[in-house]
Amino acid sequence: MDKKLGEFELNKVYCMDYLEGLKKIPDSSIDLVLTDPLYFFEAHGRGFASEREKLFMGLKNIGVNKDNNFITNDLLNEFFRVCKEKNIFIFCNKAQILDILLFAKEKELCFEIIPLCKNTPMPLSNNQWLPDREWGIHLFKDCEVKGDYSVKKGFFIDNNYKQDNFEHPSVKPEYIIRTIIKNLTIRGGVILDCFMGSGTTAIVCKQLGRKFIGFEINPEYCKIAERRLDQEVLNWLEVEINGIEQLENLYTNFILSRLIITARNVLNAERENLHTIITYANLVQKRVKKDGKNKTQ
Repeated sequence: MDKKLGEFELNKVYCMDYLEGLKKIPDSSIDLVLTDPLYFFEAHGRGFASEREKLFMGLKNIGVNKDNNFITNDLLNEFFRVCKEKNIFIFCNKAQILDILLFAKEKELCFEIIPLCKNTPMPLSNNQWLPDREWGIHLFKDCEVKGDYSVKKGFFIDNNYKQDNFEHPSVKPEYIIRTIIKNLTIRGGVILDCFMGSGTTAIVCKQLGRKFIGFEINPEYCKIAERRLDQEVLNWLEVEINGIEQLENLYTNFILSRLIITARNVLNAERENLHTIITYANLVQKRVKKDGKNKTQ
């Protein structure tokens, strides 16, 4: 079983720039690129100004300019290069959809646009539609979507805007990441997430028996991802130990049940033997009595 991909160890999150890391990944070595880059925010005055300024200040604190667009042609070309079969799933906002679809057209890729609908979005509506949707775009060529009817819905629902304690502004629900990975890869496949954040992709890969490589430039998020992975290993060990204990109990119960059945069979056999012996003894006793009478006569 390969434990490395190029110079990178599998199943590890690297604290480094995403493009720097991507350029070191070998060609055609990744089964699925699944990533959630920081979104491109349009500063056009819509929504509540105070909330918008807080958001932009939070981005600035992690080294992101509000006018940055991380989904560039350079990034998309690297994704295209590292994929075995072209299989790329990117979360984005509406301002980034056009660039991704133009790239898909250039590379003759198929695409699927999947909305992620939020029941509790940020209150930035003012005179506009609520920002209650994000988007997932699946770029692919000759890719089979696995699973059955129940897991192939063309949309996702996010029931809670902030649902964890991982101190990350945009953690995707595990069920969404799990559905994508199960539908687009097989067990043992290698998944790349070059905007790993707090580690949700890594956690789900561990749970589903997939391998992963992750890049995350923010050291604090890397620490969060590492803590979550450590906890996931502990959870796995606990499940394994509980499973072993359950097997031991089942085995013990099985042995006891077999012993009881064997004992019952022996007793039943002994009863039959005893019955045969008693019957034979009675016959002998009757014969002896009869012979005694005959001699007397």
